[in-house]
Amino acid sequence: INPNPPQMEWEATDNDETAFYPTSSSVNVSYGEEKPKIYTGPCVCNPYWPSYKFFVLGVTCLLTFGSYFCFDQPSVLQLELEEQYQLTSLEFNLFYQLYSWTNCLMVILGGILIDKLNNRFGALVFASLVLGGQILFALGATVSQYPLMCLGRLVFGSGGGPISVVQNAISANYFKGSVLGLAYGITLTSSRLGSILNFLITPTIEATSGVPFSLWFGALLCLFSVVMACVFYMLDEQHEQTVGRPAERLTTRRLEWRSVLRFPLAFWILSLITMTFYVCVFAFIADASAFFQSKYQMEPTTAGYYAGLAYDISIIGAPCSGILLDRFARRSVAILLGACVAFPCFLIFLFSDVSPALGMTLLGIAYSIESAALWSSIPLLVDLNVIGVAGGVTTSIQMFGVGVGNLVVGALSNDGSFVSCLWFFVGVITLTVALSVLLLLIDLRGERVLWRGQRQIKQEEITPLLVDSIESFK
Repeated sequence: INPNPPQMEWEATDNDETAFYPTSSSVNVSYGEEKPKIYTGPCVCNPYWPSYKFFVLGVTCLLTFGSYFCFDQPSVLQLELEEQYQLTSLEFNLFYQLYSWTNCLMVILGGILIDKLNNRFGALVFASLVLGGQILFALGATVSQYPLMCLGRLVFGSGGGPISVVQNAISANYFKGSVLGLAYGITLTSSRLGSILNFLITPTIEATSGVPFSLWFGALLCLFSVVMACVFYMLDEQHEQTVGRPAERLTTRRLEWRSVLRFPLAFWILSLITMTFYVCVFAFIADASAFFQSKYQMEPTTAGYYAGLAYDISIIGAPCSGILLDRFARRSVAILLGACVAFPCFLIFLFSDVSPALGMTLLGIAYSIESAALWSSIPLLVDLNVIGVAGGVTTSIQMFGVGVGNLVVGALSNDGSFVSCLWFFVGVITLTVALSVLLLLIDLRGERVLWRGQRQIKQEEITPLLVDSIESFK
C-alpha cells in the first residue's frame, strides 16, 4: 500500500454540465503508461463522471435489441411460414439450426477479434452482420426464395452470437468488481425487450401487412442497433483517449492460447450447464407457439403472447437476480436453484391441461436466475484479458447444443405431435440439474470463487495487506 498515493485535483468550470473534471495527469496509476486527458464535453459523455458507465450500459443494452427481436420471428410466424412457403417442420427448424451452428464457430472468432482489437470494433462489425442477414431473410421471403432465406439466417447467425459476446465483454470490462450481476441482468432485460416486442406485435403486423413486411420491420430495428453500435464506438474511443486502457486490458493484444487451455474445470462445467439449460429455453420457445395452438386451440396472437411470457418475466427477474447475486454471491447455489425451478415446467405441459401460463412462469423465473448467474460467473473464473474468448467458447458450446436441440425437436415434431419433444426436454433439464450439483461440489471443494463472489474475494485479499501495513507503522 502506498502511504503517499497520488492526489487528484479538481477544477470547477462555469459549465454546470461539466462542473468538475480531473486536472492531474497521474489520476490513476492503474492505467499503465497512458496518461489521462482533460475532458470538457457533456457530463453524460464524460468518462470521469459517475453517470458515464451507466450511459455506456444503456447504449450497450440496445446493441442486441434488433437481433433478439428477429431471432424468434420465425417462431411467431411458424404456421404462416410453413403454409405460405410450403415448408416442412424440418425445413422450418433449419432456420434455427443455421443460426446455432454458425455461432459455434463465429462466437469464438468474435471473442478472439475483440480480445486482439477492441469491443467497439467488434460491436460495429457484428451489428452490421445482423442487419445484413435480416435483410437477406426478408428479401428471400419477399421473392419466395427459401435458399435466400436460409442464407439470410446464416449471415444473421454470424453476427447474432458474437454481438452478445461483445455485450458481455463490455459489461465485464466496465463493471467487474462492482455491480457485475446487475449489469448482466440489465443487459439481458433490455435485450429481451426485443423478444417480447416481437411476440406482441409481429402477429399483428403479419395479420395486417403479411409475412414479408413483418420481416422488413425487424430489419429496421437491426438498423437501430447498428446506430447504437456507432454511438458506443465513439463513447469507448473517447474513454480510451481520455482515461486510457485499464492495466488489466493492456495485455489483451497478445492472446496466449495456453491460458485458454488452462481454463478451470468449473468453467467447462458452467459451459455445459449453459448449453443444456438454453436448449430447454430456446429450442422449446422456438416451437412453443405452434405447440400452444395445437394443444390449447389458441389463436396465433394469444399463443405468441404465452410463448414470450418467459421473456416478460425476465424483464424484472433478471435485474433482481443480479442485485441479489451482487449482494450475497452464492452463484453456484443460484445455478442449481434455477435448474430445479425449470424442471417441473415440462412435466406440467406433459401431464396437465392447466393454463400454459403456469409452466411458462416457472420457465421465466428459472431463466431470470440462470441468465444472471451463468454469464456473470465467467469473469470470476477466467482472466479479464481472455474474457472475449471465454465468452465465445461458452456461447459456441451453447449454440451447438441449441442447434442439435432444434434438429431433434424438428424430427420429433414432424408428425405434428409434441409429446416426444416434451420428454426430450425433461431429459435435458434433468441433465442440467445433475451438472449444477457437480458444479456446486467442485466450487465448494476448490477456491469457492462462485460461492464467495468478487467483493468477498477482494476483501480477503486486501485484509492481509492492511494488517501488514498497520504492523509496519508500529
